[in-house]
Amino acid sequence: MKVNNLLLYTTQNRILPHFKSQPDTPSNQEAIEIRISETGTKYAKVDIFDKPHRFILNEEITPENLRNMIENIEKTMTGYFIRQNRHEYFIPHVLKKVPNISNYQYLIENGNTATELNKESEDALKIIEAHAKETLDIKDLKTIKYLRKTIDGYANNTIEKAFGYLDKINNDLYLYIPKNNRMQILTNDYFVKNIRL
Repeated sequence: MKVNNLLLYTTQNRILPHFKSQPDTPSNQEAIEIRISETGTKYAKVDIFDKPHRFILNEEITPENLRNMIENIEKTMTGYFIRQNRHEYFIPHVLKKVPNISNYQYLIENGNTATELNKESEDALKIIEAHAKETLDIKDLKTIKYLRKTIDGYANNTIEKAFGYLDKINNDLYLYIPKNNRMQILTNDYFVKNIRL
C-alpha cells in the first residue's frame, strides 16, 4: 500500500484524492482524505490495512509525513521467514519497536536489511569491537531497522538503525543501539548485560 503517487485536488473546503495512472500502482491502494471537523480542525482520514484511522494535522503531522508513516507501518507488517534449527521466525522489514536482545535474538543474528558501509556503521563496528575485544569485519555486522515513535501511536514515526554481531567462537551476541547510546550483550549462558555508553 504505497501512497506516494497521491495527488490532491481541492474542491470547496474538501480535498479529494486522485491517483496517477501507472502500470505498477496496485488497484487496492488506499487514499488519504483531508477533512475539516465542525470545530475547524483539519484531520486526515485513511484506511490502513482496511482499518480506518484519523490523524489531526498540524505543522508536525502533514500529509507527506502520513505517507511516510503508512509506508513504515506496511514495512513493520511485511517481511520474510527464516528457519533456525526446528523453528521458523518472521523477520519484518522494519521492527515495530526498539529491539531487545533477549526477545529478538534471531533478528539480531540475521539482520533485516543490508549493512551499508558508512560512518554510522563504522562507528558501531568500533564500539562493538571494543566490547568484544577482537577485530571484526564489517560484513559480520548485522543492521536492524526499527520504528521509533516520537509521539504515541504511529504518527510522525521515523526509522532508526541498530547493529548486531554474533561472536560464533564464544557464542556471545552483541546489540548496539546508537539512538539510545546503549549496548546489550547476551552471553552464552543467557545472561544479558546492559551497558549505557
